[in-house]
Amino acid sequence: MIAQVANALSGAAGADFSSLLNMVPQHGQLTIIPVMDIGPVPVPAGPIYTAMFNPDTWDEKYQYEYCDVQEPGTKGTVHRFRSEPSNQLSFKLLIDGTGASGVKKDVTADILLLRATVGYDGRLHQTRPVVIIWGFFYFRGYTQTLDINYKLFAPDGKPLRAEVTIAFEATISPTTRA
Repeated sequence: MIAQVANALSGAAGADFSSLLNMVPQHGQLTIIPVMDIGPVPVPAGPIYTAMFNPDTWDEKYQYEYCDVQEPGTKGTVHRFRSEPSNQLSFKLLIDGTGASGVKKDVTADILLLRATVGYDGRLHQTRPVVIIWGFFYFRGYTQTLDINYKLFAPDGKPLRAEVTIAFEATISPTTRA
């Protein structure tokens, strides 16, 4: 199945993504891979983040902009298509350090890994470009927001559970756009 996705992506974008898909540590788990840039073939650059649990929802937002033109002395406006801004993606991740699922994670370390994967990179002077792969979903873009809601704590104040809401904005390479 992964090979079929790789072939579909290769045909759609004109590039070979099989090496990128081979970097997914656990097929079927949401994986975020930081890349050098958003070129035709993404080159991994930095720590890869694999979600503990796949998200319950995957929200994509598409927008369309119009120029509303109304000639003087007329009734109503004419809508003329102007542009399609980059689509947006958001989802929530749950990080559990209680061990209730059979796996016990260090919530603080997992949050730091996620921030290192999607956060600000001083060399680039911006957030890292990322590729997100989950099943048949494939997304390229930049982090817009990262909201962390700590839900449960140990008696010493150490976080035991966190819900992370993360949003991205898509981007394409200048080569692909041309």
